[in-house]
Amino acid sequence: MSSHGRALVLAAAITLGVAGCSSSNTPAEDAVRSFSFTDVSDWTSSDYFTIGTPIAGTSDQFGDRLTVPLVISNFNQIIINPKATVTFTDGTKVTCQEEDLRRLPSLVESQTDVDLPCGGAFPDDADDAHIVIVDDYH
Repeated sequence: MSSHGRALVLAAAITLGVAGCSSSNTPAEDAVRSFSFTDVSDWTSSDYFTIGTPIAGTSDQFGDRLTVPLVISNFNQIIINPKATVTFTDGTKVTCQEEDLRRLPSLVESQTDVDLPCGGAFPDDADDAHIVIVDDYH
């Protein structure tokens, strides 16, 4: 085979390879799953805030996380460290808590909810879970 023929075969192989890579992005990989949790136990024992419901759960390309509504009764600017333990119907547990201390919420008027990254994945039937939330700082 001539060098020109080999170049054409190589170009065709590269084109097929690139085309094959671009079709590997399936909608399932980019899917966003949302959940609503209403079975919530607030064990924060705070005089300054309580946990509202429902708590929203999200699974996407960035991972799994909870958005926890805060009902603040005293905007005293103290920093809190909510930690959520999610127990699913099959007994699986996932812990959700902000680990970057610079991103911890404080009790201010503009803080209406807090996002908590989770250390595990939500199953498909995650809506039937129980969440217990504590405040690791107080």
